[in-house]
Amino acid sequence: MSMRMNPYVGADQGLLTAEELLYIEQKVVETFRFVLAARSIFPVINIGQSGGAQAYRFYTENDPSSAQISMTGKGQSDDHPTKTHHDVVVPVIHKEFFLNWRDIASSRRQGASVLDDSIRTATRMVAESEDRLLISGEYTGWAALGIEGLFGATGRTNNASAGGNWPVGSFADVNVARAALQASGYVGLEPVLIGPPALVKCLDGLIANTGITYRQALLGNKLLSGIVESSNAFAQDGGVDSVALVVPGQGNFYAVQDLPLMVRLWEDKTGNVYGTVRETITPIIARPAAIAEINTITCAP
Repeated sequence: MSMRMNPYVGADQGLLTAEELLYIEQKVVETFRFVLAARSIFPVINIGQSGGAQAYRFYTENDPSSAQISMTGKGQSDDHPTKTHHDVVVPVIHKEFFLNWRDIASSRRQGASVLDDSIRTATRMVAESEDRLLISGEYTGWAALGIEGLFGATGRTNNASAGGNWPVGSFADVNVARAALQASGYVGLEPVLIGPPALVKCLDGLIANTGITYRQALLGNKLLSGIVESSNAFAQDGGVDSVALVVPGQGNFYAVQDLPLMVRLWEDKTGNVYGTVRETITPIIARPAAIAEINTITCAP
């Protein structure tokens, strides 16, 4: 059996026609790209072991002492910062689907769109699980092998909302989170805010006596560099009353992908086709201090 893969999708050959295989690939890619929000802020490192990597090790180290200032440069300040290793599991995210032989026959007469629902649903489930794994990680009510995402990273700053109802209180809350990031050394940077749809949409309310929304003001005044909306942003208790201000960058957090998204197909003796959409990927939170959560937010536009 041969297998064909590109950075987004691959498919076994020989079960369906070349046109049908291409159609399935295109629908998987189209659906996957549409759903993903986390990848707009997560750099992705591909390690290319075709799914064989079941764990990933990364290292953190203590900050060294300060540099010296002298006239001769002879003074030595050799440091050997302590390195700590961390092992993170690399899970398989997968969803199976079934194409009845009669639907396949109908698609050849009526058009391949007859197959859309099964393909799109399976792909969307995988994409949503990836987004949730990277953004939220495991939380109460959603098991994910103990993997931590942005909202669950041990060592992030966790700040209770003190600005009052959003959107009016959003400026005060964003400044509290920015101060927490600045205290961790992230000075002069504009973080990205990521949160659930209801809270992000709350920022579209107009500031009193102006034609400017709170979203426009936060971005225009450079308090934030971007705002990302995701239906997969959950607090650790499973609530949707938190947002996170993050400083993106591979030094802070990234995703490790071993097996790129692929489709595997097989046929039974009656001509039905079974398929699975799968990938292996995991979030790496290298510097949790680059994440400042604001929790217990209420929206009263």
